[in-house]
Amino acid sequence: MQNNRHVVIFARAPCYGRVKRRLAKDIGNLHACYFYRNNLINLMQELRVGNWHTHISLASAQDARHPLFSGMSRLVQNEGDLGSRMRAVLHQFKNQQVIIVGSDIHGVSKSHIEASFSALNQNDLVFGPAFDGGFWLVGRGLMRSPGWRFMQGVRWSTSFALTDTLETVTNGHRVAQVSQLHDIDDGVSFDKFYRRNNLEKGPELSR
Repeated sequence: MQNNRHVVIFARAPCYGRVKRRLAKDIGNLHACYFYRNNLINLMQELRVGNWHTHISLASAQDARHPLFSGMSRLVQNEGDLGSRMRAVLHQFKNQQVIIVGSDIHGVSKSHIEASFSALNQNDLVFGPAFDGGFWLVGRGLMRSPGWRFMQGVRWSTSFALTDTLETVTNGHRVAQVSQLHDIDDGVSFDKFYRRNNLEKGPELSR
């Protein structure tokens, strides 16, 4: 089973000024980078061991050399927008089940991944919707290509991202959705995240 199941984490190296730029506009680059790095480490630890192969897909060859990813299966993303880069990964693992997960959503667990793979046993595609209108997970099953239009013309980083993406799915494909999770892309969502999880902000994250 494991040989046909792949989880690919889309990520950047957690470098100051290069990650969570929308969030950084509200809380500053240092705090945004600190948040992203911690979340990415927790995600890799959670998903590294499971009934699947785990890969990290980096935005550049330079990112792939970052010591944080040592020992992991590393891929370098293609050129183009987010849709083009995700399509390339889905194509790379054709005839296998593959799930792509974003690296900036808090609370992704093994159970979310297992539920997504289970959904792909009966469906061609699976999405993990985010409360802001985007999605934190997309997966493709074994048999059917999502079509040449898939993920083209999507308004990324907007509240229309998931709706636009679903509109690019060819008629007849079976689509499932799993748990809806919170993206943390601005100061408001950042504050809600801490209140929602009853967390204390350390000195590095005080505002």
